[in-house]
Amino acid sequence: MTTALVTVAVAGTLVAACSSSGSTAASSPDPAFAQKGNAICSRYNDTLGPLGAKAALSFQSGDTAAAISAVDQEAELLGREVDELDALHGTDSQETNLGKALDLTRHQVELAKQIADALRKNDLDAAGKAVDQSNGLNAPADAAFRAAGLDGCTLESHTG
Repeated sequence: MTTALVTVAVAGTLVAACSSSGSTAASSPDPAFAQKGNAICSRYNDTLGPLGAKAALSFQSGDTAAAISAVDQEAELLGREVDELDALHGTDSQETNLGKALDLTRHQVELAKQIADALRKNDLDAAGKAVDQSNGLNAPADAAFRAAGLDGCTLESHTG
């Protein structure tokens, strides 16, 4: 994989994440759930977006250490966001969709760690494969966030 491809891919590696636990039997969406979840994601998005850009620019300029640091920070923040949102309670439908998004996002956190480890070893092929896997999870995760009423937790919400 070329440096340019890794650079572009690192910028879009992670998505903002949401999760769920508990349930209510209500059939209509719980607006408080969406409001709380979107507010949490908004707080994290202010940091996650710039970190993605920093990772890409650092890698592109040859500052691999700064790129690794940014990817590590993204993974840590995304993990915290998942944990924080895991405590939200909504309808069964909201929680089912968030459960899907949570599973995908946790996988992306692990892939981000793999990317950073591969960059530490200067293994661009391994980094590229992990980036491709992570990017492949973006659309299904975003669909699950939207289905749960959490548009503020989609990739577009933190990358502009």
